Amino acid sequence: MGLLDNFLAEKFIKKAGESTEYNINIMDEKGVIIASKDAERIGNFHEVAYWIIHGDEEIIDVPDGGKYLGVKPGVMLPIEHRGKRTGAIGVTGEPDEVRDIAKVMKFAIETMYEFES
Repeated sequence: MGLLDNFLAEKFIKKAGESTEYNINIMDEKGVIIASKDAERIGNFHEVAYWIIHGDEEIIDVPDGGKYLGVKPGVMLPIEHRGKRTGAIGVTGEPDEVRDIAKVMKFAIETMYEFES
């Protein structure tokens, strides 16, 4: 499995979402939200996710989501698999409050992705 798939993303959101009150989004390689605790966001383009997937940033804090297409305040990190960026994970909220949670979520989905593929 090379690309992040919807089934894995939805499975992760269901499990990880139980452990936090913050919204979690998972985006595919095109920057499209494929899984979210906020089901209304699924299918929307996320501009910052696209940037982090196709760039070289390790983490992006977004204090004001309204500046970007499909973005709310939060923290965005790339999802990496076998040395390639295959998607992104974001946690919605004030960056200083959600940064550590976002890092743990990144580690968790990458670990799950490794075992599932």
